[in-house]
Amino acid sequence: MQTASTGDEWDYVNNAIGMSEMAQIKGQSLQMLIDELNLIIGKLRNINLDNEIPDNSSITIKSGVEYDKLIFEYLPKLHHYIYKSCFKLFKDGHYTQVIEESVKAVFEYIRKKTNLKLDGANLINEVFSSNKPILSFGDLNDKNIYDEQIGFMNMVKAFFQGVRSPLAHTQGKKEKMIKTFEYLVMASLFCRRIDDTKKTTS
Repeated sequence: MQTASTGDEWDYVNNAIGMSEMAQIKGQSLQMLIDELNLIIGKLRNINLDNEIPDNSSITIKSGVEYDKLIFEYLPKLHHYIYKSCFKLFKDGHYTQVIEESVKAVFEYIRKKTNLKLDGANLINEVFSSNKPILSFGDLNDKNIYDEQIGFMNMVKAFFQGVRSPLAHTQGKKEKMIKTFEYLVMASLFCRRIDDTKKTTS
């Protein structure tokens, strides 16, 4: 805040809540702070909370909300590694590149977890093998866990073979926003499932 006649400046927030300022300055500071707070309150009252994605998944999302708004609201809830790797490309509309980068990000995340330099099926076979895996969902003597391990291994290999490889060899292919977002959700789920594994000690 500035005095018109002298050009002196002061912090109106500190002066408004402080106890040592002179009455004239304190009164002006209080009025300015009240005006600013009223503006903030007015903006908050105009926010339609029905258009936001609730953190509580049991709350129903309002129907009629534009799908692109829902997508951009949800993007920060993706696994942090996928969000960090792909958000800017998605925001700029580079959808085909986003899909390819999401697959690369999953494999890079596995390399970060294991310190391996392999790629593709070679990396997945080494990391999730049923015989001395590096990352495991648990005791592979348990049939349910064994099936989970092998099933996940095959899904991630298929993600590479069925998504990244075709995109890398297809020039100029265009993708839509919704399909791209669904690929991001898939990549995010793979990263979360990788977080569920533990590194074997053998």
